[in-house]
Amino acid sequence: MSSLKSSFTVGIFQSLSFCGLRQKILKNIAFQPPKVSYSLKPRSDDQMTKSTLTNTSSLQVIDIDNEMRQKSKSYDDENIHQLGLLDLADELLQFTSESLSPLREKITEPAYDFYLIDEQGQEIPIPKQENLELTGYFLKGRKGHRIASLYIKCLFPMSDYVMLFSHGNASDLGYMIDTLIDLCNNLRINIFAYEYSGYGLSQGKCTDLNIINNIQVAYDFLVSQMKFDPTKIIVYGYSIGSGPSVMLVSDIEFPVGGLVVHSGLSSGLRVVNSKLKSTPFYDIFPNVDRIKDVTCPVFIMHGKEDEVIDLHNATLLSNNCQRLYEYWEVENIGHQGIDTNDEHRKNYFYKLRDFIKLIQKENQTIKELKQRNTASPKSNGQYNHYYDNKIREFHLNCKKVEDSDSPSKKFR
Repeated sequence: MSSLKSSFTVGIFQSLSFCGLRQKILKNIAFQPPKVSYSLKPRSDDQMTKSTLTNTSSLQVIDIDNEMRQKSKSYDDENIHQLGLLDLADELLQFTSESLSPLREKITEPAYDFYLIDEQGQEIPIPKQENLELTGYFLKGRKGHRIASLYIKCLFPMSDYVMLFSHGNASDLGYMIDTLIDLCNNLRINIFAYEYSGYGLSQGKCTDLNIINNIQVAYDFLVSQMKFDPTKIIVYGYSIGSGPSVMLVSDIEFPVGGLVVHSGLSSGLRVVNSKLKSTPFYDIFPNVDRIKDVTCPVFIMHGKEDEVIDLHNATLLSNNCQRLYEYWEVENIGHQGIDTNDEHRKNYFYKLRDFIKLIQKENQTIKELKQRNTASPKSNGQYNHYYDNKIREFHLNCKKVEDSDSPSKKFR
């Protein structure tokens, strides 16, 4: 009965897509923006000056400050040091040895402070993190729409690596904040998260094309303004966030260091009908096809008991990877919880840290890593898919808006 229902759903989506209603269907069914849970307030010049002085001061004493060398605790687990996740600063420094580089060029986008909003609508500042610095930005997306983003900088040990995080459905930066701080605390790399159009404080409509543009804008911001090397960007897609993540990394214009797919989908329609043998041209986020073009290392993890996105989706993705680093099927875990479950949390961070070490080793030993990690479409980018022409057309339209508005700022 469920098979019949899923086939019927696919058929309805196909029929309505032919009628030109694809985006309206996706907006009302696929995407579920939550109530906004946070705010971004402009940071005053005085605050920015104090922050700069504090960071400069910490750089001057970083090698002799014993307190900074103490084991750090995660944001939501006071006893995490007992698990051995953050054992010894020297070990952490081994994959951030290039961190003592010149300060990055000044970012032209205004900086914002991050506040959570409680049930009474009151703004609550995030408790000060001695090892982290949180800065919000509004990036410019399609039609000049703003895209809310948050950069979490690891102050010790400083890192030249950054994780570009794409969130799941029914989420925004406020709902993600604990997870993002947890990742930064335990992996000791910088974290950059952005919101999809129509989610949180990001403007625009919730469409797959807009979401693809969102991650490309975020990537360009990391490379052009924050000056991260492309091969030191680790793309992390959770749930529906696997869609824009795989789309980005499979595009020849966006080389990266590595890709993490956490509870990801093989394609939108396969979430409702896992028995689809081929990807319909009107499907959303055809990861199962696009991941064939990804040439960087790929780490896939998925809960065996996932009832939202069936494990079969992860199996399909792993089978189509050129450079599969690891495929981890997690016992007794559903769609979420790998990072918080007592049984798997320790292993989760160990595996991610080992993955980061591999990426660092490749940066140190492979001379033409950027070229090797640039996607290589097997069929010259022709998938007979809705995206083939739409994304090209979409990019051209975005570029016209950007050229007419501010020639000095180029976002794809």
